[in-house]
Amino acid sequence: MAWCARYRALRRNSVFRWLSRFRSTRHSAAVQVRISICDSAFTCGYCSQLPEHEGLILIFGSSNRGSRLRSVKEGFVARYWWQCGSCGDRPAWLSVCHSRSIAAFIWDELAPSGWDQRLLRRRCKCNRHSLRITYRFRRGDPERVSIKHIVGLGPEGDYLPMLWETFRHSSPRTHWIDFKYQRGRNPWGLTKRLVLKKTQLARLLRTYEYATDLAIVPLPDHSSSGRAEARRST
Repeated sequence: MAWCARYRALRRNSVFRWLSRFRSTRHSAAVQVRISICDSAFTCGYCSQLPEHEGLILIFGSSNRGSRLRSVKEGFVARYWWQCGSCGDRPAWLSVCHSRSIAAFIWDELAPSGWDQRLLRRRCKCNRHSLRITYRFRRGDPERVSIKHIVGLGPEGDYLPMLWETFRHSSPRTHWIDFKYQRGRNPWGLTKRLVLKKTQLARLLRTYEYATDLAIVPLPDHSSSGRAEARRST
């Protein structure tokens, strides 16, 4: 099967050996552990050659002597890369930033910088500042999406809720707002639904305005509307 070589490489990892000895507190429950080879500590030499970054879903069944691996199957994890919007160049990820994955980049570089948006727009070899993080929505989808802005709250412990502003390469003038989260350097929440308190949403929007000098919803100009009302009354 396609995952066999990557699975054999993964088995040599000490963390995987610890997972193989995992003991569930539920005597009959199956435990499902999803490992992204590319966007977590489990990295391998195959990733740069894959059309999409994939992960392995390890399913453990518990028993009296601990948990045993029952099955392994592939799972899709969105791949992220740097791509120039002008010349289309796609440099190696580590040649642009110091972190090995998108989640580590956000956790170790972007968030500690105070959400410096200049980190999301780098200079390409064509001398244009049009190098952005790019990804696809799903495997096989030709539509590419680039990240324009990322801001977040906290983090509070290892929880980091975020707002992403993106655009599709097919319609770059249309911007999309996406709410995501991650826990530490784990990218799991980047594909999950995010639910926010109303106060958290307000704080996130203010953080966006502070970091980008832009407003998602511009305030109405009450002064101009007042002048128009005065003209109508006269």
